[in-house]
Amino acid sequence: MSKIVTVKFHEGASVRFPDQCIYCGRPRAHTISYPISGTSSYQLGPAFLGKARFAVSTASSTLEVPYCEEHYWQARRARALLKAARIAGVPVAAALGYGLAFIPFLLRGVPITSSCIWGALIFAVVAGVLFSGLVEWLVRLVVSQLSEALATTPRFRSYASGSPGSYVPYPFGGLLGVRIGVQGAYEIEFEFANDDIADVFAGLN
Repeated sequence: MSKIVTVKFHEGASVRFPDQCIYCGRPRAHTISYPISGTSSYQLGPAFLGKARFAVSTASSTLEVPYCEEHYWQARRARALLKAARIAGVPVAAALGYGLAFIPFLLRGVPITSSCIWGALIFAVVAGVLFSGLVEWLVRLVVSQLSEALATTPRFRSYASGSPGSYVPYPFGGLLGVRIGVQGAYEIEFEFANDDIADVFAGLN
């Protein structure tokens, strides 16, 4: 289960969280700073001779999301692990691409020349760019099975699934039990895994 709460957003908006861990409801021990920003544009008056003027509105703020001791450190470890997996994904994907490029030549018994090596290097670069998210995706699969907190965090679980759309994962900001989405420069959408915390949060905001 999860519950969505929408809060109005403007420059320097102050969002109040309960003095509890947003995942389990235990007393707050630490907070995780989570910067947010949004941009929206709107038309200034009617169009004239097929041309219209637009204004851009921006807003930014930093949220202090509360956690108990246990879930604070669990979130920090998960964020560090996924960041390392994202970085490691580039050389791993490139190495796989480089090796796979030689398979057709080896299967056919064709001699490997310098041009084949250069072609394999190009293939490795392409693989490093296109498939660098593979390692992070695999790590998400594992940690979502080992961690109940991550498994119930909105959006994390769907991006850790085996569905095709989950291959390119979203950056995990270290927030357990909540998904935060900025809707332009006007609204912030919070999706909580804990319905009771969502109700308290809605009452505060």
